Amino acid sequence: MAVDRKYERDIDLVLAEEFAVSDTFATWFLNQTRFAGKEARVVDVYVSRADTTGESDLVVVLEETGGNNRFALLIEDKIDAPLQPERAQRYRRRAQREIARGDYGEFEIVLCSPEIYREMQPKAASFDCFVSYEAISTFLKNAEASPRGIYRSNFIASAASKSVNTWMKIDDETTNTFWGQHTTSRHASFRFWKCENAMSRKIRPGYHSARGTCQRGPCGPTCL
Repeated sequence: MAVDRKYERDIDLVLAEEFAVSDTFATWFLNQTRFAGKEARVVDVYVSRADTTGESDLVVVLEETGGNNRFALLIEDKIDAPLQPERAQRYRRRAQREIARGDYGEFEIVLCSPEIYREMQPKAASFDCFVSYEAISTFLKNAEASPRGIYRSNFIASAASKSVNTWMKIDDETTNTFWGQHTTSRHASFRFWKCENAMSRKIRPGYHSARGTCQRGPCGPTCL
């Protein structure tokens, strides 16, 4: 079964499963980070973990073998959408809160994306570590030469082959003024509507009659 359109949430779930069930994958991924060489096991995997500072796509908590020292990988998945301002910094703020709460003692912020995404997005450099989809795909293919391994490898590889979306939101004062004036004019144009007792016409709340009657009273900008 082919899945033509891949979303970042799809990648989150594939990676979460690999961390949860495959010690081999967890060890390989760990060796791409500053924690390379540590012997550790995965103790928790969180998908879309959020607080008031935003959301972490994946939080993987590991514990060193033979001790109680815990550390975490906070992973941002990107296929082609631009990184939002201060994205990596918000990850760090969340990690510091989780350290203060006692969830773990150290962390690293990891960006997972196609290789070309890192080249096209300057903000990618603000993350502590980068692991490409291409590298993940290659590992999965070599680690499990089965239909399952090949499928998952191709799944990640096909997400990596998408073109990067380089759009960026620009706040333009002229455009904002135009749409603000358009909205004001639209509301003013409907002030001539005649309103009457809605109950006498049995009009349901929130619905308008052809004559401009509304259950909530005189029709105006709030009813449109």
